[in-house]
Amino acid sequence: MNVTAEWSSFMRMKKLYLSNYVNIVQKGRGGKDGKRS
Repeated sequence: MNVTAEWSSFMRMKKLYLSNYVNIVQKGRGGKDGKRS
């Protein structure tokens, strides 16, 4: 059981999800200020 691989994949998914969520929230607010991370 490789905990490190599980953890890194989890963090990668979390990061992806968070960036998607931030994009959706900014679009919902009409935030067209060109903030791209």
